[in-house]
Amino acid sequence: MIRLGHGTAPLPVATGEAMGGYADRDSGVGGIQDPLEVHAIVVDAGDSRDSRWALVVADLVCVNRDAVLAVREALRARLAITGAWVAATHTHAGPESGCHPGGAVTPPTVLGRLVEASVAAVRLAIQEQVASRVDVVRVDVTGLAGDRTASATEPQGVPVDLVVASRKGHVEGLLVVTPVHPTVLGAENSCVSADLCGGIRRALLRRLQERQTGGPWVVSATGAAGDISTRFSRRGRVAPEIERLGEVLADAVTPALDEILARKHPAEAGDASAATVAKAQTVTLKPKPASALSNELSPAGTRGRDSRDARLLHVLRQGVEIASRRQASEYMDELSIDVEVAQLPGVTLVAVPAELFLSLGNDIRRRSPVPERTVVLGYTNGYLGYLPTRAANVGYEVLVSPVAPGSGEHVVDVAVDLARRAHDSKEEEQSVV
Repeated sequence: MIRLGHGTAPLPVATGEAMGGYADRDSGVGGIQDPLEVHAIVVDAGDSRDSRWALVVADLVCVNRDAVLAVREALRARLAITGAWVAATHTHAGPESGCHPGGAVTPPTVLGRLVEASVAAVRLAIQEQVASRVDVVRVDVTGLAGDRTASATEPQGVPVDLVVASRKGHVEGLLVVTPVHPTVLGAENSCVSADLCGGIRRALLRRLQERQTGGPWVVSATGAAGDISTRFSRRGRVAPEIERLGEVLADAVTPALDEILARKHPAEAGDASAATVAKAQTVTLKPKPASALSNELSPAGTRGRDSRDARLLHVLRQGVEIASRRQASEYMDELSIDVEVAQLPGVTLVAVPAELFLSLGNDIRRRSPVPERTVVLGYTNGYLGYLPTRAANVGYEVLVSPVAPGSGEHVVDVAVDLARRAHDSKEEEQSVV
């Protein structure tokens, strides 16, 4: 058992400010479809304030490194939180937060609001901590999303990870990690919204409230979603479709939640191995060389002529334009990112600050010491841009990726090594105890 708490705070927006996510959007914030939020989960796995670790998830298109450092410093100075991750849901219906390949500076107004909302959410989470058991469940969900880099429209199952905090058959809360671009609303939309992540939160809250008394919490985060979206599953780019897709996910995962509620757990007791083990490594990635860009642009043009999917063709042309500009500017800077692992009682979380492709996330999970308890978060602790596989078909995602081919596989190797080191450290602690 560990102590877990959840808190949430609104993330304000200003009418008229620039919105992020779509290169072809020509309007600023014009209204609110559903309010943006910052959610926090605080894990207390020890007897001192130094043992607290926080996960902050914000309804933003990305969080750049400067924002991560600012939130961490505020949490350390004001709440004595010594370990914290900051993630973005990647909604494309929120304020622009500096979402550019390789990262950028966060607009000061957005940064200030994010810091204050993060502190408020974490403060509440500390106050709401209760002893909980942690379970991890993976459910394949069909009808929610599919490979956005393909022209095929056949239904595809995507793996959704649930980190379930429960106590005596009662679900205290859920962390839901979905490897899907939350892009139901399109570039023509000017109303802020958490988009799909908001729909998932609302749908799962309704299901839990139907099955138990007491108010559970739901945090919806985005995983290895680089090549996965709702492009072929959404029936329109309107708000009701967000709710429908949220229900699709809820329908699929509810049986797993019912199973957890029905379990008879042993009497609660302290866990001598409940310490959090955190590992991090800075990874320097080579920029995409001009030769690779040239090799990509040629097949991209051919694929564009052959494509019969209007949206795929549109974003492919955007990718060609962005890649051509980069080729002309001789973009050659190396890029550094921090890959991080947090081994908590019951779950190992892996943070990659990029839009990594789903197969890369699955490789990290498959190769980790305890695959069934490993969950990969994307868009966390920084923003690199797209991180495709070496073998990925040339499309928008590959064209705008700022790093050399093979970078994705290198990041996987680093993440797996960190997970193994964290696992070994935990094993050593248990043997000492």
